[in-house]
Amino acid sequence: MEHFTVYTTRPDVDAAIRADLDFLSASLRRAYPGTQALVLVGGFGRGEGSVLIEGDQIKPVNDYDLVMVTTDQVDRDELRALRRQLADSLSVTWVDVTPRSPAALRRLPFTMYNYDLKYGSRVLYGDPAILAQIPSMDPRRMPLVEAELQFFTRLWCFLGAFSTDYLAHPPGAKAAFFLTNQMSKAILACVDAMLIVDGQYHHSYRERRDRFLKRCGDRGQLAELARWAAEFKLRPTRNVEHDPVALWCTVRSIYLQTWLEFADRRYRRLGGDWQAYAWRYRWNGFNLLRRLGHLILRRSLHYERKLRVDVAQLYLLLAFDGKREVPGWLARAKRQLIPVAGHDVTALTWDEARALVANLRMEV
Repeated sequence: MEHFTVYTTRPDVDAAIRADLDFLSASLRRAYPGTQALVLVGGFGRGEGSVLIEGDQIKPVNDYDLVMVTTDQVDRDELRALRRQLADSLSVTWVDVTPRSPAALRRLPFTMYNYDLKYGSRVLYGDPAILAQIPSMDPRRMPLVEAELQFFTRLWCFLGAFSTDYLAHPPGAKAAFFLTNQMSKAILACVDAMLIVDGQYHHSYRERRDRFLKRCGDRGQLAELARWAAEFKLRPTRNVEHDPVALWCTVRSIYLQTWLEFADRRYRRLGGDWQAYAWRYRWNGFNLLRRLGHLILRRSLHYERKLRVDVAQLYLLLAFDGKREVPGWLARAKRQLIPVAGHDVTALTWDEARALVANLRMEV
């Protein structure tokens, strides 16, 4: 029997996850009759899903992440509404469904997500051999842009989970767990990025942890937090061992330091200059091609807006160190946001700006 989590001696955990997945499978196939396969991606797909076990209550912490191989024409807005409905029905935070045509599988580019899809997922419905259609990918040659995307993607872990209100009023149990969980994700992003750079990425959390500690076990606090983050990811608990606000401050510092190390390796001679890095990021070859593609082929500034939100999030993280505002960075973040927000944002506080970014990142 294949397991969805590391709780391999708890058949009730697998049964609870299986019931959710059966519901999702039936719902999606009913909505999209042309569905040929449903593939479970992410932690649950590789047997490392996160669940909270409290008495007889089993609650998924991970989102459910599926790839739907279908011949149907999928309206993105309709699918987005269905995803919300499914998440509400299961009382989970999010259900992510990525539609793919059968032909698209054979053309998937080499990305971290597609690597995990091919080598670290399982087919819930359809031909079990369908993943063999995805092109082979050698993790030793994973593009460096995938490491960079990890850093930008996990910026929301800091901005979406923290509030300056916590400095005067510590977060309650639910908020403390959420903040702690987001910090574990941020640390694991550092681990993933460093492994990608070294050609050592793997689809398993446990294998990545072991490879990282073997290569970087002397990294002091980062190594210690990597051990903790992997364990928290696999066996989350509300009995958190860290003060969540202090943890946010510590992880922020390590995250930015690790990111700078990566940036110097990717772009060279940045000398810790975050503005120079932001410029290089916006104008690197990968993003330049994407910008031109959206502008010329789609006549859209969508990708330009996305890049501005990316940089704004970085500047917002630089703007607050967990105790006080760092001069200059909030104003720089606002300048990035003005063309995207479409209204004056100059009077926003740090908390208001991060709330705005949370909404904008969903739009772009």
